[in-house]
Amino acid sequence: MKRSRSKNPRAVLSHPFDATLALVPLTRGYFAVISAVDARAVGAFNWWYHGPNGYGYALNTRKGTGALFLHRFIADRMGLSRKREIDHEDGDHLNCRRSNLRPATKSQNSQNAKLRKDNTSGVKGVTWHAPSRTWEARITANKKSIFLGNYATVAEAAVHVNAARLALHGAFARLS
Repeated sequence: MKRSRSKNPRAVLSHPFDATLALVPLTRGYFAVISAVDARAVGAFNWWYHGPNGYGYALNTRKGTGALFLHRFIADRMGLSRKREIDHEDGDHLNCRRSNLRPATKSQNSQNAKLRKDNTSGVKGVTWHAPSRTWEARITANKKSIFLGNYATVAEAAVHVNAARLALHGAFARLS
């Protein structure tokens, strides 16, 4: 069953410390943060938490349009292009403040992704290379994997990965 405008949407709350922000109550005890200017429009709908704990998004299903993510709803209000992805600059999917949303290509959005849970080195782009018993550093740019070298320590590999990220990913570089 699809949901539309709710007759009794959960109220958007004022932020307790910052009048320029508002809190959107979600299911499972989560809250999304938005700019206060969007509070009235966002408050017309019920939003819920969608995804695994700690990595989900705020979502609403509207009649006739299907699933709508809160960050996309706000991006539409900001006039950001539908042809591009919307990136959360700080990587927090529940931080949907206007200042945290920016248009991005799929590659840029991937460059700004957080460290994966299954990463064993603790550094994005650094893996153990068993045959040489060293840490391998590698990044992706322009849809190509770039080998940066093998290093004796994770820290040494991280320095090279971070330098390459700054040079090649610019504002979308997520440093370790």
